[in-house]
Amino acid sequence: MPLAGIHSVPLFTESLLSEISQKSDYMLVVSMQSISGLRQTFFQNKEFRISRLVQMPRYGTVPYAPFLEEEIEKIRRYLSSLRLVSLEVPLDIYFFLTGSLLEELREYYDNSNLVRYHFLDINEMASKAGFPLNLNTPFSDQYFAYQFLKKRPPNYYATSSNLRYATLRRWRLAMLAASMLLVFSGCVWSSFNFVDGLNLKQSGIAAEEKAKFYQTRYDVARGRLPKTPVEPIDLKVAVEAAAALKNYNATPVEMMQVLSRGLNQFPEIKLDSFEWKASMEATAAIGDNPQAPGEQATASNPNPAPAENKYRYYQIAMVNAHLEPFDGDFRKAIETINNFTEIIKAGPAVYNASIIKLPLNISSTANLQGNTQIVQSEADFSFSVIVGVGDES
Repeated sequence: MPLAGIHSVPLFTESLLSEISQKSDYMLVVSMQSISGLRQTFFQNKEFRISRLVQMPRYGTVPYAPFLEEEIEKIRRYLSSLRLVSLEVPLDIYFFLTGSLLEELREYYDNSNLVRYHFLDINEMASKAGFPLNLNTPFSDQYFAYQFLKKRPPNYYATSSNLRYATLRRWRLAMLAASMLLVFSGCVWSSFNFVDGLNLKQSGIAAEEKAKFYQTRYDVARGRLPKTPVEPIDLKVAVEAAAALKNYNATPVEMMQVLSRGLNQFPEIKLDSFEWKASMEATAAIGDNPQAPGEQATASNPNPAPAENKYRYYQIAMVNAHLEPFDGDFRKAIETINNFTEIIKAGPAVYNASIIKLPLNISSTANLQGNTQIVQSEADFSFSVIVGVGDES
């Protein structure tokens, strides 16, 4: 059997003082239990002090009134010897009894300056508490059990090992309740999903019927159109391709603008030839040149645009030019060409600008030869420019 706790009747009696209307500082509660016998519990200032248990003879074999008088007198003298009661304040004795014994005690006891008697019918007290009783015997076991189950006092003496099976029982009931709740929640959730499934199925059927209806009307309308040599799907691809070609239509306007800004600052530079192409890649080559323009720079570093600038395509130009007039000063000519390239490279839309060929090969691997009596009258050079073209927005 699961043990819920071990309790004490005297300590529990303290909680029953609230059922007594007339309370005092010195109270002696007298009750009778069918097995344990006569219980006498003393309270001082509504706090438990002493409890005494006396074995009683079998009910009905002897008169109980003289026996109770003798036992009550014993505990009253004992309380006086311990100075737990005062001679100035009377002791209030409360009898928790019923039946003929209670009526007999009413006639047997009289109040005095030291003792006052209170006769409380167990049946009436239980009826006020909501538990109707009809007892003929003076024993208060049922009344105490009812009040105990109603008030649920805490455990007094049972250890954790004593309460093991009661704890397991509570866990079992909790798990059972959780399982029932889980099953109920699952049923409710499943019902909602089932209803949603039905609604989706009905919606799917309606959508399928509507699609069939419009497909039929489309087939009828298509059958009335004149025959064409090209299928509609092919026409769609052609229209989309034309739109894409129109979107990426390229002209050298941007490249011309970049070169014009540089030539305005260097009027001595004259253009000889201009090769131009548009490409999706910035490293595309022009003509027969096996290398990309961005990879042949000899006098300047590439100037790639920031990573966040995205271009739709690139314009790549290979330009041949010369200096006019030229007085034979190659150092000055190379400096002018480098400055011109830097100006071009600083343009807002320029992805890269690099020199391909200088008037004089200044590479460390080149052979130098010439005649000091002859002055070269031309300073030809070539360079490449890459311009990124973004969206119009």
